[in-house]
Amino acid sequence: MTILILIINAPFVILAYKRMGHLLVIKMIYAIVLFSIMTGVFEPVQNATSEILLAITYGGVLLGIGVGLVLKGYRQRTVTFMSGQGLVSNNKKDIIYCVVTRAEIFELKSLLREFPGSTFTTISEVSEVVGNHIKSV
Repeated sequence: MTILILIINAPFVILAYKRMGHLLVIKMIYAIVLFSIMTGVFEPVQNATSEILLAITYGGVLLGIGVGLVLKGYRQRTVTFMSGQGLVSNNKKDIIYCVVTRAEIFELKSLLREFPGSTFTTISEVSEVVGNHIKSV
């Protein structure tokens, strides 16, 4: 089963590399290998209980944990790049506009601290985002 999972996912890894770059592929390969290993680890436990309600409960809890971890790691948002010019300095400026969740603000601030230049950041509350503006990874 472990090898089958790796073989089935190989075309998706190649497609992701061509369309989305190597960073996503590294994360994707990590997830596929981890999934394959864990499938092999839990294979002997496939009949942990004969009680249907208990099996459904276990499955729901494990599915919830898995989806939570995926959503926690969900990122790569759409960003709008704009060209600007300072009114006082008259210098050309690059403007990047991106909507992030409250949980991602700390990570955004960390990234900005590592940026090798000057940044000016505003953070404001957004009550609603309409449309398909989240790029899937």
